[in-house]
Amino acid sequence: MSIMILVVEDNADLLDFFRLNLELAGYRVTTARHGLEAQRRLRAEEPDLLILDLGLPLMDGFAVLEWLRGFSDLPVIILTAWDGDEIVRAFNLGIDDYVAKPVSSRALLARVRMVAGTGALESGPLRGVCRSGDLLIDFEDQKVYFAGEPVRLSRTEFRLLKVFADHIGQTLEHQELVQLMWEHDYDDDTAMRQIDHQLLHLTIHRLCQSIEPDPGNPVYIIAEPGVGYRLQQH
Repeated sequence: MSIMILVVEDNADLLDFFRLNLELAGYRVTTARHGLEAQRRLRAEEPDLLILDLGLPLMDGFAVLEWLRGFSDLPVIILTAWDGDEIVRAFNLGIDDYVAKPVSSRALLARVRMVAGTGALESGPLRGVCRSGDLLIDFEDQKVYFAGEPVRLSRTEFRLLKVFADHIGQTLEHQELVQLMWEHDYDDDTAMRQIDHQLLHLTIHRLCQSIEPDPGNPVYIIAEPGVGYRLQQH
């Protein structure tokens, strides 16, 4: 069965654009025009992915996110008009990625493939499990254990950990990590690059809080000042 995507956007022309491009790519699409309708759709139709505009009438996207994260870890891509603080706030509420307006069909489909699990991060050199000391990463089930106990990670944190595991023992430069994580087409967009670097450091911080015995003195995610980070092999 094909993936179902709920698109929440109050602009009718944009909704038509999303539906056309996503359906041509083989996805099933359902839509909503405001936050309250999004709540009803989420309850009734149980989509596999949510594409969510933040500036919605009646109930804005942030309120929808806060409500949704109270009971679900459904993958979410937000639509944003390039407000860095807005993007970081949304990541703090557990989104998986973002697409900037004006939206191109190429960027939209690339983000959907990535978050829906059919993008490049799902391929890679490692399969099965990866172990480093007390840290165990199960790629097949997308689960992480520390000293035998399950560790709860967001999808974004798991993607980052997988990137590190695919290059275990190798220091990855900041820009390389950003590109492996999001694969955005920056061209000369300095603002976009800065936002993604900010999101990278936020994700690394959260990952360390989850998997390090002492996050203040990490032994798994090692920083090389001025260069980048690596997953240490133990």
